[in-house]
Amino acid sequence: MDSGVRTIEGSRQFVRDLLFLSSIGVLSYILAFYVSSYIAHHTSPEAFGDYQVTMTVLSFLAVLALFGDSSTLLQYGSKYRTLKRNITPLLTWIRNRYIFSVILVSIVLPLYFFLHQHFLDRELAEVVDHHPSNIVLFYIPVAVLSLLLSAYWTAHNKSVFATTVAKIIVPALFLVFLVYLDFSAIEFTVSHLVVSYLVFQVVGCLILFAMFFYKKEYTETGDTPDEVGEWKSTSRINWLISVMYQLSASLGLFFLEWLGSEKEVGVYGALVVITSIFYILSGPAVKNLSPHISSLIDTDNQMLEKKVFLSNKIMFFILVVPFLALMIFSHKVLSHFHIDFASYHFLLWLSATGSFIAANTGLGVAILSFSSKSKELFWAQLARQVILVALLFILIPLYGVYGVVAANVSTLVLMNIGIAIRVYQVWGINTARFF
Repeated sequence: MDSGVRTIEGSRQFVRDLLFLSSIGVLSYILAFYVSSYIAHHTSPEAFGDYQVTMTVLSFLAVLALFGDSSTLLQYGSKYRTLKRNITPLLTWIRNRYIFSVILVSIVLPLYFFLHQHFLDRELAEVVDHHPSNIVLFYIPVAVLSLLLSAYWTAHNKSVFATTVAKIIVPALFLVFLVYLDFSAIEFTVSHLVVSYLVFQVVGCLILFAMFFYKKEYTETGDTPDEVGEWKSTSRINWLISVMYQLSASLGLFFLEWLGSEKEVGVYGALVVITSIFYILSGPAVKNLSPHISSLIDTDNQMLEKKVFLSNKIMFFILVVPFLALMIFSHKVLSHFHIDFASYHFLLWLSATGSFIAANTGLGVAILSFSSKSKELFWAQLARQVILVALLFILIPLYGVYGVVAANVSTLVLMNIGIAIRVYQVWGINTARFF
């Protein structure tokens, strides 16, 4: 009887957390949308494209320098919390790897500027001015630390706190700053915007770090796990998967910057921001489910499937609203960024449809990632990567930004459906069940 009551209450808490995180997701999307559209309105399509490329470079380099440790911390941290085991050895191991990452970045960064100065005959200021993405190189250690702190609090069922800092507080501060610049009639360049954004990211990192002094009980006591070898292999796989995923998300923008026009880079950047609502709104379902996967996948498949079904049902009804809105108001949404973008409404229809399907089939990816079959996710990502690169080379010269959207959407949807089938084969969990 008590077990049944606890199960019902646990399910209710799971749903409450999911709905609350989804509400935060809606607010974070609104902030991200207005920040991006504000920048696009007050600059040119080309400058907005540079800004989007810069933010993409930052995300990619942070993933490279992270070595997969945030996923490992989330996976094992949640497991040790559930089993009441001591998390301190894992934290010490990740801290040492972070120090190594900082040292590595400190070596590579001067080498990068040295090569520019001696082989391209550019001074440091000229290298930074060449493209605003060079600015984010100095911020990589802070970005990595922010991701690790966020993973730590998520592993300890504090995903609401971690998400609020990263998705609400930082963008809100940045938006207020942009409005201040506008009302003060201060002229700003993309480089100024990037530096300002990074300053507010540092503020967010300090907030995440400060919570350690308020919640000291989150270093559990108990048996000390001796799984360093397992941590290493898991982090290696997680790193490869993260790099593949980030490459898949970034390749379209990078290839357009290389093979397409500057305006198309801006258009694609706007499409990425607009359709990110599907991943922002589905993200809470993945975050809310992630701490339960590693503890239930081999012990209680039925409970895990129940949580997946609850997540899918809620997620579908949440995601169908923005999907229909984007189908109906595509012209208006695109023109909100720039009047020249409105003619690309068909691209928004295509991108929104693909993103809607991919987001609704994404829980299989999370299950595979936090299970003993995570290597299979790497191979799936690698296969998608190879196909995507080939399609981009073929389609961009022929169709420009239309080719990028078609290639990205088709490969992502097919990969997610394939992973959903694989999860059902291995564990009997239907991650595509909504009703």
